[in-house]
Amino acid sequence: MPTKRRTKMTEEQLLGEIETWIAGMQYYDATVGAGEQVNLEREPDNRHDPCSIRVENGRCQPVGHLPRQIVAWLAPLIDSDQVHIEGYVPQNTAPSSQHRGSLPLALAIFLSRSGNQFLAQRKVRNKLDALHEVVRRSYEDATGYADAELIDGLVEGLRPLARQELLPESRMLLAMLPEIAREKRMAQSIRGMARLRDLVGVLQIGAPLH
Repeated sequence: MPTKRRTKMTEEQLLGEIETWIAGMQYYDATVGAGEQVNLEREPDNRHDPCSIRVENGRCQPVGHLPRQIVAWLAPLIDSDQVHIEGYVPQNTAPSSQHRGSLPLALAIFLSRSGNQFLAQRKVRNKLDALHEVVRRSYEDATGYADAELIDGLVEGLRPLARQELLPESRMLLAMLPEIAREKRMAQSIRGMARLRDLVGVLQIGAPLH
């Protein structure tokens, strides 16, 4: 983490994933199923929100939009060609009661060639630059931690930053930290299962005591 994928044009670095949901599904007749990949289309001419990003199912039918609090910082990064995004509805998912029955959505964020300086250390000229450096270093530290609980503590410690004015790239890196913790937790579980299989392989059953 991060890894890379090969595209038709160039190699793009997978920066991470963000867990969100499909907003406004109640206003559309079309739907999308668990495990299905979605199309994500920018709508700069949307009169309700120029940062709008429409969500479509595999048949290019609109099913909703990304939440406003996410597109507020995601759209500028897409428009400046720093990142590309892909989305899918996770397997074994169900409508969320917290978000009016909307389905969860996972966003994979890829750095484009124009965004190759995204994670580079920058010169601090103002408060926003200083806060970004805090977030950027935290992101880099989190990707190197093996213990998910350390990342959980880091997320909790950085929570007050979310209430301050931040650069779009800073908000993106903050949003990725919980998913990094989830991935580390899964890796710990897999390692534990592998260790258990090793122990079972050498386990010897003795004679009964009773």
